[in-house]
Amino acid sequence: MRTRPCRCGSGRSASSCCGRFRRVSDSAAASGYLARQARQARDVVGPFSTAALATLQAEAASLPARCDLVTAALVAAREPVLADIRQVARAIEREATGRRTGALGAALRQADTPMARVAVAKAFVSLREAGMVDEHVVAAALIELTGPRSPIVEAALLQAGSALCGVAREPVSAGAGTRSAARPAPA
Repeated sequence: MRTRPCRCGSGRSASSCCGRFRRVSDSAAASGYLARQARQARDVVGPFSTAALATLQAEAASLPARCDLVTAALVAAREPVLADIRQVARAIEREATGRRTGALGAALRQADTPMARVAVAKAFVSLREAGMVDEHVVAAALIELTGPRSPIVEAALLQAGSALCGVAREPVSAGAGTRSAARPAPA
C-alpha cells in the first residue's frame, strides 16, 4: 500500500508530516495575537517605571465600568466568548437572587480565555484609535492581558455579563477610578 506524500515537499508521508499545513487552534492564534500586541506595547510604555505602569493598568481595569464600548465589543463577540459571557451572566443572576454564592468567581475563571482576552484587547485598540483612551493606558492594558491573571479581563467580563442579564453592578475599583488628563511621568 502506497502512502500519500506530504504537501509541504518534505518527502515524508502525510501521516508523519512536519505539520506546516496543519491548522492552528483558535487559542494558539489568540495567544500569538496577544504576544504581538504586547511586544509593540512594550515600546510605548518602555520609559515608564513599574509604579507608573501599575497605575496605567489600574486605570485600564476601570475602563470597562466607565465605557460602554468595551462591554458592547464583548457582547458582540463570536460564540466561544459569548457562551462564556452567558455563563458569567447566569452566575451574576444567581448571586443577585442569593441562590448560589461563589459561582461568579468560578465563572470568571472559566471565561478568562485567550479568545476573551483578544476581544478585550481589540476593544481597547478601537478605543485608542477613536481617540477616547490614551495610548499609554491601552499599551499597559495589552501588556497585562498577556499575564496569567488580569483584572482588566475580569472587569470587562463582569460588565458584559451584567449587561447581558440586566443586573446592575457596582463598578470594580481597581485603583484609578477616573481618567486623568496627565499621564504618569516616565522614570
